[in-house]
Amino acid sequence: MKNSIHYVFYLLLIACLISNPIAVNAQSNAQNPQKQTIKSVIQEDAPVFEGLTVQQLSLLNMAEPLNHSIVGLMVLTYLAGSVGYYITVGVQNNDNFMFALIINNLYLPSFAFAAGVQILALRFNLTLLGAILGVPFDPVNGLSFFVHYSQTRMDDPTSHPFAQFDAMVEQGVDDADNEYGDPTEPTEPAITDPTPNNNITADVTQTCYYGCTVPNIDLDDSNHPDTDTYAGDKNACGPAAAANSLKWLSDLPDNGVTINLPHRDLLEQLSNFMQRQRNKGVSAEQFIRGKLDFITEFGLNINVKFQSESITDTVRGSFGFAYARNDNDGNYPTWDWLKQQMIDGEDVELLYKWPDGEGGWRGHVVTLTGFTETANGEKRIAYKHDKKQGQADSGGKDVIQEWADVKVDSHGRMILHNNGRTKYIAHAVAESPGEPFTPVELTSFNAALNQNDVLISWITATEINNSGFELYRDGILIKFINGNGTTSDEKYYSYTDQNLPNGIYEYELIQIDFDGSRESSAKINVEVDIPLKYELAQNYPNPFNPSTTISFTIPQSDFVTIKIFNSIGEEIETLVNEIMDAGTHRIEFTADRLSNGVYVYTLQTRDHFQSKKMILLK
Repeated sequence: MKNSIHYVFYLLLIACLISNPIAVNAQSNAQNPQKQTIKSVIQEDAPVFEGLTVQQLSLLNMAEPLNHSIVGLMVLTYLAGSVGYYITVGVQNNDNFMFALIINNLYLPSFAFAAGVQILALRFNLTLLGAILGVPFDPVNGLSFFVHYSQTRMDDPTSHPFAQFDAMVEQGVDDADNEYGDPTEPTEPAITDPTPNNNITADVTQTCYYGCTVPNIDLDDSNHPDTDTYAGDKNACGPAAAANSLKWLSDLPDNGVTINLPHRDLLEQLSNFMQRQRNKGVSAEQFIRGKLDFITEFGLNINVKFQSESITDTVRGSFGFAYARNDNDGNYPTWDWLKQQMIDGEDVELLYKWPDGEGGWRGHVVTLTGFTETANGEKRIAYKHDKKQGQADSGGKDVIQEWADVKVDSHGRMILHNNGRTKYIAHAVAESPGEPFTPVELTSFNAALNQNDVLISWITATEINNSGFELYRDGILIKFINGNGTTSDEKYYSYTDQNLPNGIYEYELIQIDFDGSRESSAKINVEVDIPLKYELAQNYPNPFNPSTTISFTIPQSDFVTIKIFNSIGEEIETLVNEIMDAGTHRIEFTADRLSNGVYVYTLQTRDHFQSKKMILLK
């Protein structure tokens, strides 16, 4: 009888007239409310809801810690269905029959995105069920949760199947949102946008979901405090989020990234590379640079990119040449960039900030695990983190995956809404398999042979602070070529190394930044092996005014004489009269003092003589 009263009250509160009795196996558990019950019709393609817990949170992350707050946290575990489903969740206090609608039409992607047990954590306002701020909330008969589900959006959730969970309220702690070391300008606008109503009004048209395949490390400062070699788990959300992301990237098959470190060791290594102080967070720049240094130290095939509210240039590693690419497209990270990173299969960490209640800002770092977008642009994201950084709960209740509505405010900030808790995304960092970005992204470095000339050419896709290139042959600098500074346009470079004797040559390209930083960009070997004979080439240009080039080839070391004669056979000038090495040689002849006419030039060696005509035309 009691359960029937509860459900009728539920129907009245959400203004619905009918229910679906086929979907309900209504057996009350009021005599033993601590025992959780589930009532759900098992459908072939539907999600399977496996368990639910609820906590009243003490918020230790406020300027003044708030014990027994009015924030409730529902954590639902489920197995995704073969297709995507919308869910609507309502909760009833079984003592006073007060009811609250927690969320309306949240989209759960299918198991094609993420198989296995998934976590859905939703925060809600406990005053809607009769809770009082500062007082432990403990209904004698517990709470009943109704999780309705449908393949289409539900205007009337009670006309769709549901799973019912009866659960007692536990006391929980949230101390994860803390200062992560990133300063906030005092002029940062307050978050004034109203909280959305947790209801989507259009069909989901785009989604990407990694879900709980992304690992999460429990932060437990009681067992992992600060030492001389580790800054401790307190405020370690930055390295924890980075460790979760990199661990996920390493676990993916066939992507060329392997990290042979246990998760805990990975966290502590990243903490050290980020140069954390004891029990302190890290700034966005420390976060990015520490990740770059870790990638460089372990030789990982990973590149890093980001958008930021305050970092306007690239971020360089502390050593090596890797940098993180700045993809800023405004004053704050953008939804389109965030969405595209996930679609491209890249892992993403979000660094968000929120007001602490006393005019200041605090922050937290989380790992993005999913997003949805509707036909009319409504946005939601899922992110995974550890809500408790003191003593970890052995039952895993501190590892949660929350969903939040995203609204872009008038300042261009992505505002995350979760039961009135509003925060804005200040930085977003993404990693993907691939060669780490270096100051100049070289896409080709080639050599082509023309007789005994070597044409060296190269192409860059992007350049950052590029002063230019030094080109070396066998360790000897032969040319400096100016770069293009900072550009995202493709640039072409070339240089011709002339008159080389037969042999094998190594060419090396050294890229130089404006600050003097140097990096070996590419090497290539070239073999010059041209069959040689005595040959005097036609001068070029011809006719000429007043200078021209005379080329000749000798197959071996020989005494060479090159002379110029006028049309009546009088010697005008001797250009060469010495022993020369085998190969092709070029001599420039300038006829400033000669008049127009036909002249003859000759090649004379010990065993060979050849002549050709040229025309001077002023």
